[in-house]
Amino acid sequence: MKVKQLFIGIVFLALIGLFISGCGPKCPDCPDPAAWTKCSETAVKTRTNYRCGERTSYNCESYSEEAACKTQIALEGSKGLEATVSPTLDETVKGTISVTVNSFPTDATKIWVMMGQQGRQPQPGEDPFSLPNSIIQIEDAVNGKVVYIDTTTVDNGVYTLGVMATSNPNGAPWADVVQTQLVVEN
Repeated sequence: MKVKQLFIGIVFLALIGLFISGCGPKCPDCPDPAAWTKCSETAVKTRTNYRCGERTSYNCESYSEEAACKTQIALEGSKGLEATVSPTLDETVKGTISVTVNSFPTDATKIWVMMGQQGRQPQPGEDPFSLPNSIIQIEDAVNGKVVYIDTTTVDNGVYTLGVMATSNPNGAPWADVVQTQLVVEN
């Protein structure tokens, strides 16, 4: 009798071991999620993703995944300059956008907001104010200051937007700088 109980116990433990070791159903390797779509006007993007498990009978099943797009970009410098760019659809902007200066270094008296086409920087001696597809605005350094940028005055494309704080009314040296890339699509 004890031998029979011992035998049943061993078989039972062996079955549990087989189940735990993965002899049960398994999911195959599902495809990677697709790329996100462009953000819609309602600030939503979608992509096709895949799931697998008991609910899908261990088969890869596709589904549509949604995510909210960023409607603003927060920028933080290393010496206290903080700014927010809005409205955005992730990194894409159109029409008039605002750059809000939330804080700046205590010694700064001027804020420069510059937007220029990526890869196009002024050459030595070249006037940055005369570059095509560039916007430069200089404002007094005030917390909460909003600087409006009309992106319809430049061509569509990839731009670098920079916000710089300085005590020099002519520009550099900068007390702090923040920047981001934007895609203009008007």
